[in-house]
Amino acid sequence: MIVRLVRVSCDDIKFKMDRLMRINVVISCCAALLLSACGGSGGGGASPDEVTLEELQSRSETFFAAIGTENFEDADPTPFANLPTSGSRSYTGIAIVGVEAEGENDDNAFLAIGSSTLVADFDDHEISGSANNFFQISNPNVDSFANLEGERIDGRLTYELDQIAAGTNAYSGQITGSVTPSDGPRIDVNLSASGAFIGDNAEQFAAEAFNDDSEVFSGVFANQD
Repeated sequence: MIVRLVRVSCDDIKFKMDRLMRINVVISCCAALLLSACGGSGGGGASPDEVTLEELQSRSETFFAAIGTENFEDADPTPFANLPTSGSRSYTGIAIVGVEAEGENDDNAFLAIGSSTLVADFDDHEISGSANNFFQISNPNVDSFANLEGERIDGRLTYELDQIAAGTNAYSGQITGSVTPSDGPRIDVNLSASGAFIGDNAEQFAAEAFNDDSEVFSGVFANQD
């Protein structure tokens, strides 16, 4: 099964399956993927300020349990009337960066998972944040989690999104930064992203981005703190 991130438009603020993510796994196994990768992570252990794969697993489980579905096409965006009208909120979750392989076999050449933090400013209708603590998944097209391995790699992303239009739960902006695979050159990320709040009262936020030319894709899934 090919899992793709959601794409949100101003005209149709619904979550849809798109060609975004070429990850040949079932979305409901995301938590298992994160947990299994713990056994193969490199780098000699995390320092106290580094997020572990166990923590990423917990965030993933919380996110998917909260949206109540294994498929993003079934996740309902927050009604605009239920969005906060002032103040700010912090969100913490997971980030994904990947590269599609060449050809038409829907494979991934690279996949990494990291830690994301976001701040939603409801006064100015802006969302900003960053991601770090990335782990490279050794088999980016794994269809079994029995022997999954991964290792810590360098990487950092920043998020800057604005409300597309007044009266909508639809945001667009940029995901920028880079990740450095353990076995290859640095992957630069400079992507136009779209996203929306999920949940009855904006308890979650998700955004995605894809570059048709470079085959780089990215996504962020976050829960309210």
